[in-house]
Amino acid sequence: MSAVDDALERVFQVTTALADAMTDDLAGRGLSRARATVLARLQGAGSTNQGTLARELDVSPRNVTGLVDGLEAAGLVERLPHPADRRAILVTLTDDGTTAAEALADDERRLARFLFADRPAPEIARLVGDLDEILRRFEDPGFTSLRRAALDRWPLHSNATPLNSSDQLNS
Repeated sequence: MSAVDDALERVFQVTTALADAMTDDLAGRGLSRARATVLARLQGAGSTNQGTLARELDVSPRNVTGLVDGLEAAGLVERLPHPADRRAILVTLTDDGTTAAEALADDERRLARFLFADRPAPEIARLVGDLDEILRRFEDPGFTSLRRAALDRWPLHSNATPLNSSDQLNS
């Protein structure tokens, strides 16, 4: 295995470990990643309508409706009339929603300190720069070409069942 293969393997391990921990921890609070993302967005940018949420989160309006319905049922958000446009409804954090969003943000800060507090600032800055460069490569047209070529080499059969959220490996 080459050094670049080892690097990609480590990235896979880190992303899997973070995703699994996040999924488990959020589930223990009765949240999904998508619902937590809505709470974080509302905490950071304030109340908004569902159409704006859908655009900002890059999901369908129907998806946002389901997310907001679930958060509303849990008492974390409420739908309120827009003060200037009586046709519009704003999604707003409740007091419990604000508490949850603040706790999620605090947990992120604690995790960052746990993972990186013993690293010197120049090393962290270098890591952030390296990660930024990797993220930029995902926007490169070459990445799309690479993905298409992989699909061409290994196409799914027409009778293959599409993946869904229940198609997850449990460790």
